[in-house]
Amino acid sequence: MMSTSEILAVLRKAFWLLAFCLLVPLVGFRVYGFDRDYRYYLEFFEQLVAEPNFDTRFELGFVWLTKLVIFLAGDDFLIFLLVCAATSLYLKFWIISRGPAGFFCLLLYVLILLPLHEMTQIRISIAIGLAMLGVFLAARESAAGGLSIKALLLLLIGAFFQSSILILLPFFYIKFFVRSDRMIIPAVLLTTISFCMGFGLHLTALLNPLISAYFENGLEGQVNLFSSRSIAFILVVMLGLICYRRLDSLTRILLWISFFGLSNYFFLAWAPVFAHRFMEISMFPLLLMACRLPHGFRALAFAVLLGLGIYVNYHMIYVDPLFADDFDSWDFA
Repeated sequence: MMSTSEILAVLRKAFWLLAFCLLVPLVGFRVYGFDRDYRYYLEFFEQLVAEPNFDTRFELGFVWLTKLVIFLAGDDFLIFLLVCAATSLYLKFWIISRGPAGFFCLLLYVLILLPLHEMTQIRISIAIGLAMLGVFLAARESAAGGLSIKALLLLLIGAFFQSSILILLPFFYIKFFVRSDRMIIPAVLLTTISFCMGFGLHLTALLNPLISAYFENGLEGQVNLFSSRSIAFILVVMLGLICYRRLDSLTRILLWISFFGLSNYFFLAWAPVFAHRFMEISMFPLLLMACRLPHGFRALAFAVLLGLGIYVNYHMIYVDPLFADDFDSWDFA
């Protein structure tokens, strides 16, 4: 006879397996529709099939993964999308399922991040999964008094899918961010880094008009500092700061990554391509952090993020569609 705890463990594993098997084809078959990036990935895939050594702006790790899919499955773009979805979601599921309130965290992820990451930003989605797995390992090794080489290796592998993920490198020095209950030093340091990044990029843009045009234009759109997403994330980070003394080491790291993403979003608002990218990197850590808050604060964070998730889906479908029934519907002029 199985004990109650063993039965619950089996049911828990069955739930995560079922959720994984449902979400991977949902993403791969683009049930929501086609996003703006779909054509770029399709053209990249078809060109790599025709000319395996052509020059591309995509990072080496993503190119190797694509070549592996082509080697094993031929020129089937659907298989490629399913492999990318399975890779990204497996990493996220591994992390979410081992934390508290896993079901609610998964719900928030599906509502807020799945359409943005797995269905549009494929490379950054895989990179974030690898980097956050590294953060978890780094926190574990730090508790044991060491520095995890495996954690740094995961971050490096993530950089081979999206190089901007390297902005998380300072957070792998766990002890600096968690050794004291005083928040002022990490907060001032991260804010200063964001300011210096913004100032440095602004100076570069002034010296080179072409770089300025790249910073200010692109598909990312303008930065809205007072959007529903910005306000919701600020509220959740504030909840984390209020109960800071009650947070464990890993939750504190996730909090500071979230804080850094918001700080960069504000200081780089004039350069949407960077502001949105760094915000995207911090969104998954923010969800994980919200699910690890003390119970009362966690409930408040859930309420805020659930409201955001419902609104985001309504806006994405009815107000400013993120997906189209046919990718030829998008204007790429």
